[in-house]
Amino acid sequence: MDQLCAIIDAQGFTKGNKFYPRVIAVAFPFSEKILCWDVETGLDFKSLNSKDRITNNYIRHYTGLDIKAPDDAIAKDKVNVFLAMLYEQCKYGDQIYFGIKNPQFGNLLNYLHIPTLEIECPSTSALGRYYDIKRCDRHTENPEGACSVRKVELIKEYLDDKIMCKHLINSKY
Repeated sequence: MDQLCAIIDAQGFTKGNKFYPRVIAVAFPFSEKILCWDVETGLDFKSLNSKDRITNNYIRHYTGLDIKAPDDAIAKDKVNVFLAMLYEQCKYGDQIYFGIKNPQFGNLLNYLHIPTLEIECPSTSALGRYYDIKRCDRHTENPEGACSVRKVELIKEYLDDKIMCKHLINSKY
């Protein structure tokens, strides 16, 4: 985990087998800074086929996010460029990987040739029992919905604690 430059997650919607991020959040190891951006999906719920409508209706309920982003969201045709620029700003030295725990988003990052490491940690629901971290205010339809901001912060806290414990065990008194 010493090679992570940031922990990143996205909540979003699907059309066919393609993932469309709606919210992207990033946290940095041993930092209090958490950043989050709204993303325009370009999807219109009414124009989806019935299978995608059912899937996205479940996602909308699960995340509490509206499929339509606010007016100041990152444009859908700029998402790939945004992610590439974000990665360039985050990587430094030997810390060249985005830590992820979302295979759909990981596929998008890999498509963009952004190196990722799958984070092995308990589920966010399990971590939520140990860390009191609230969801962001984007989840208008379900305030208890899955939240990228909460997810990256939970994972960051878990990894920070794990690294601190490792250093304490390995240090000499």
